[in-house]
Amino acid sequence: MPKILVSLRVIFVLFLFLFLSVAQGDVLCYLYRHFIDASSEPVHWLLGGAAAAILILIMWLLSRTAVCRRYPLIETIPAGFAAVLAVSLPFASWQHVLVTILYYCVAAATLIFCNRLLQKAYHTARRRLPLLIYGTGLLLVCFVTGLRATATDADHYELRTAEALRRCDYAAAYRTGEIALAVTPRLFAMRSYLLATQGEGLSQTLFKQPIPAGGSKHLLLPNDEWQRLNFSPDSLYVRLGGTPAQGETPLQFLQRLALPADTAHRPTPLARDYYLCALLLDRRLSDFAETYAALCPGDSVQIPRFYSEALALHSRKHDLPFAYNDAAVEANLLDFMDMARKTGTAQEGRNLLRRSYGETFWWYYYFGQKGTGQTN
Repeated sequence: MPKILVSLRVIFVLFLFLFLSVAQGDVLCYLYRHFIDASSEPVHWLLGGAAAAILILIMWLLSRTAVCRRYPLIETIPAGFAAVLAVSLPFASWQHVLVTILYYCVAAATLIFCNRLLQKAYHTARRRLPLLIYGTGLLLVCFVTGLRATATDADHYELRTAEALRRCDYAAAYRTGEIALAVTPRLFAMRSYLLATQGEGLSQTLFKQPIPAGGSKHLLLPNDEWQRLNFSPDSLYVRLGGTPAQGETPLQFLQRLALPADTAHRPTPLARDYYLCALLLDRRLSDFAETYAALCPGDSVQIPRFYSEALALHSRKHDLPFAYNDAAVEANLLDFMDMARKTGTAQEGRNLLRRSYGETFWWYYYFGQKGTGQTN
């Protein structure tokens, strides 16, 4: 039996290392930067290994107590709880902590029961019975540890995207959560920054990603402690050519940069695109068409994709000739409107429409999450 217990403890140690360095490495990195050194870029597996080593020491000290000698593997309970508490620190509420304690109490009771069961059946137990029973108890501890970590997928996406942006690893930042529909305002703002500065631009890519409710108010990087620690919003403001004034909404700020009162001041291309895309996020079609004509008077041949879609929809809604004459866009818009009319509100039909047109401004305008702005 001692060999079985040693093997199971080794398995638990490996689990702790993988849990802390792989599954929760981004959270540990955030905690390190927050509490120890904000200017460093720690390596996940080193942090995970160091944290696991501390927990191994705790387990070794506890294993020498009378209780742990009587009930082998019970020392994994405080080690697992400490791991969960550490990685849940930025996200957990006190209610979550209390429920987590309850979960570990159940796991501890299960391990104690397993030990007593084996002690009673020790002389008659088959060789594989201890492995089965102890293994089941340890599996429960691992399950509770993985289950009670508080960070959601979206939290991990935020941390990993910010880390990749700090390292200038733009490909990794783009891949983070690429196929997931989970999105937060902060994640949307960081992805938009990435698309605006490293790809084809927001005018070609903005509506290819999940967009949270709220429109333009989530387009800019938040200027809070989390954002300043993980990826400073100054990276965006320098490129835009200004910073928001006190009490200024994102749309007002972008309008001030894109349409300056001082005609001698020319807006940066990024400020112009951010403002035009902010109007689209707020579904202000008429304002967009008017602003686009003022800011881009010569852009009548090569219009960015989402600008072209917005202009075509504006022309159709207001029964105006499409000034920019793109037959392919007009044909796609007619097809979209026809499909939307046929599918109605049926979910199956809506899903079919999304597969064909889910990455268009038209889909966002009619079916995207709402919450602010006006439709015109």
